[in-house]
Amino acid sequence: MPNLRVLIVDDEKPQRDLVGNALKKQGYTVTDAGSADEALAAVKDTFPEIALLDIQMPGKSGLELLAELKKINPDLQAIMVSAHADFDKGLEAMKKGALDFL
Repeated sequence: MPNLRVLIVDDEKPQRDLVGNALKKQGYTVTDAGSADEALAAVKDTFPEIALLDIQMPGKSGLELLAELKKINPDLQAIMVSAHADFDKGLEAMKKGALDFL
């Protein structure tokens, strides 16, 4: 498996740690951020190929972040994650360039 770089953005640290540790065990290089602003700073240093973005966060939402990340790197593969099943948010995420919505 290639050593892909993954950015995890979630305002809940336990969620970031859980997913990040699982991905690290699989050989991924993981960077995490607790906000959209942290993510924007991190993406310029780490150049991730994949981003896992929480939709609902204080400040900028994951959907707003997705649009900004796609401007920086149109090839970034983003997966939107939410604890709240919301078809409209999922559809909006896909229209904005998300690969998937979980």
